[in-house]
Parts: sequence; C-alpha cells; structure tokens
Amino acid sequence: MQRSAHGLWSNRAFRVFWFGQTVSLLGDSFAFVALPLLVFQATGSATQMALVASTSWMGPFVACLSSGGISDRGNPRRLMLGSELGRMCAYLFLALGWWRIGPHMWIVYIATAVGGYLGGITHVAHTTIVANLVGSDQLIAANSRLQTSAATSFLLGPALAGHLCAFAGAPVAVAANAASFAVSALMVASIRLPFSAPTIDPPRAAESAEGWRGASAGLRFLIAHPVLRPLTALMVLSTFWAAASTELFVFALKRHPMVGDATIGFVMSVAAGGAVLAGLATPMARRHFGLGTTFVGSMVGTGAAFGLAGAADSPAAMTVAAVAAGFCQATRMILLISSRQELTPRHLLGRATSAHLALYFGVIALGTAVMGLIARGIGAPTTLMLMGGIMTICAIGGALNPAWRRQLD
Repeated sequence: MQRSAHGLWSNRAFRVFWFGQTVSLLGDSFAFVALPLLVFQATGSATQMALVASTSWMGPFVACLSSGGISDRGNPRRLMLGSELGRMCAYLFLALGWWRIGPHMWIVYIATAVGGYLGGITHVAHTTIVANLVGSDQLIAANSRLQTSAATSFLLGPALAGHLCAFAGAPVAVAANAASFAVSALMVASIRLPFSAPTIDPPRAAESAEGWRGASAGLRFLIAHPVLRPLTALMVLSTFWAAASTELFVFALKRHPMVGDATIGFVMSVAAGGAVLAGLATPMARRHFGLGTTFVGSMVGTGAAFGLAGAADSPAAMTVAAVAAGFCQATRMILLISSRQELTPRHLLGRATSAHLALYFGVIALGTAVMGLIARGIGAPTTLMLMGGIMTICAIGGALNPAWRRQLD
C-alpha cells in the first residue's frame, strides 16, 4: 500500500486512477442523458424507461455475486481493466446498432445488460483498488475526491450531452461514453503499483474461489458487524425508494411543453452541483455530527427533495429539488463506501463489497421496475411524492431506533 507524508497529491498511482475515473464518469454523464432520450424516442413510455433502467441494474447484481472472491484472491487492477474494455465494446455496439439497424429496444436491452454486468465488476474492483492505493487514514479524503470528480463530471456532462443529443443525436453521446471507458482502461493499465494478494488460510481461499459462497461470506460479515449492519439496512430502504428517480425526473420535466433535450441536460448538470457540495462537505459533517446523524439526515433530505420535485409546477423548482437530492444521495454514498473500507478486513473487502453491491443493485433493479409500474398508474409526479414520503418515514424510524443510534454514533 502506498502512503505518503504529503498526502494524496504526491500519490502518483492514485492521481492516475482518479483521472481515469473522472473521464469515465464524464462519459457516464453523457449516457445518463442519452439513454432515457433513446427510449423516449423509440417508445415514449415511462414503463419502458424504468424497465431498461432495471435491466441495467440487474447486470451489476449478477456480477457482484461472483466478482468479490476474484478481487480478493487476485489483482483487481486486471479485473477492472478487462471490465472497462468490455463496457467500451457494449456501448459501441449500442451506438453503431442504433445507427445501422435502427431504433430497436432489443439493442438497448442487450447493451445495458452487458454494460451493467461489467460495471458491477468495475465497482467491486474499484473499491479494492482505492483501499490498496491509499492509507486507511486517507480513505475519506480519497472517496470524497472521487465523489467530487463524479459530481463535477455530472455537473458538466449532462449539459454538454443535452446539446450533443439535440444537434447530433443521442447515439453520438453513447459513443462518447464508450470512448471514456477506453481512457479509463488506459489509466488503469498504466498503474504500476505492485499488488500483493492478501495471505488467507486454505478454508478462506476455498470460500473465495466460489462466487456464491464468497458473496455469502461478505453478507454474513455485513450482518454481523455492529456498524455495517444498520448502515446496510438503511441503504436497502433508501435505495428501494430512490429507485427510478432519474427517469421519473426526466418524465416529470417532459410534461412541460417548453422543455427540450438541451434543457433537460442543463437541469441534470445543475443538479449535480449538489453532489459536488456533498463531496466537499461530507468529511466535515461526519466529524461534527457523527456517522448516524449524517446518514439519516441525508435520507430525510432526499425524501423532502423528491416530494418537492413531485409537487413542483416549474422546471426551476424541479432543479432546486434535484440539487438537494444530488447532495443527499452523494453524502450517503461517500459514507457507505468509506465506512465499509475502514471497517472491513483486507482479506474480506472484495467479498463484503460484492455483497453490499449485490444488495444495492438488486434492490435498485427491483425498485426501478416497481416505481415504473406505479408511475404508469399514477404518473411520475405523484410517484415522486410517494417515494419521498415513504423514504422520510424510513429515515425517522432509523433515527428513533436507540440500538442503531448507539451503533452508528
């Protein structure tokens, strides 16, 4: 593990990795706008949009059941390199297929399923790589910088993507996402920091060798840990009720007759400003208010933001709601990742991460499908208000649980 008295700026391997992830996330922000617009162009259906999102989340769910043990036993850098190159191919297939074959939904489903599966592998390897690139005392700072880069990418990317989609078409934005994965793969390949797999005893090695058993070991650890257990439970609740929020925001904005693709991209970019602020504010909030209060407070804030978005009658009000939601959701993400890296033994980190992400992706895939079906019946704005109300109730329940308060703070 590389440590430095001068902090993260002197850690060349982390800087290279950070740059690659920033470019990759900028490409993701293009797909963030382009994919809903492709589905809207082909079908005009909120349910189809939710089902595509659900498919894209099921891929990581399946991947995380098998990749944790591989990451623990081998070199996560090579694992991430292969997954990034695979994602590049998947999204190139989508862009070229849309151009050459036409606007068919089966192309979207194949690309998002494969891209989602490989993205799940990337997520597991990413967590392990960061934990091996920086010291344990630098994890919060490293994850905050990565989250700030992600938020900055989504601050700039959607506006650029919206204009690109308006003038060149959504497939061009998807192709830009594919190119970003090539840059990320190049940066990962250039990291020359030696990696040594942790020494584990034969029973653990055998357990790591089997994907399902490896994920099971990670899940047992999360359930048994006094801090990670309540965090995981709150993550499941907040993830389910936040599912499909992006897609529902897009459809709620589309009900305004003067809102075009470029405007949607601009709104999503401004909304990412909240996540940028979260990357800067979360370390301070955790020090001053504690892990539990900050986490539960972010859930309450997300619920309030969803409620405002559903009740809003103007794009300006929805933009304010999106900024607040971005801030609160990014805060939860930083706290979850950093706490898991801090509290998990190195020989279990890959499996604990894969178990956590399998839960996360599985719940969001289910929640996205459910929210899409609900939206078909009652509309996107009312669904957003429902999501916000129930998430707030879940957060208050967590705050009132004395056992959870003791464990988290």
